[in-house]
Amino acid sequence: MKKATTAHLKRLQLVKPYLGRLLLGFLAMLVAAGLQLAFPKALSYFMDNISENNTTDWYTLPAILAFVGFVLYCIASAV
Repeated sequence: MKKATTAHLKRLQLVKPYLGRLLLGFLAMLVAAGLQLAFPKALSYFMDNISENNTTDWYTLPAILAFVGFVLYCIASAV
């Protein structure tokens, strides 16, 4: 058992030069997961509070931005 553990620790030293890249990739994954979880929450907040303001003039710009964001998200997810 001790031999196997030592072999794994030796292999782990090969990762040392790439540690910064690995941590950056891990951070990018955390940010992406957080954004994927935050998008539906923000959308639900917008949908729930949309009726508080009776004017509909301001809906156009957020709708266009949401659509553009959705298209970019779909393109990024497909690649």
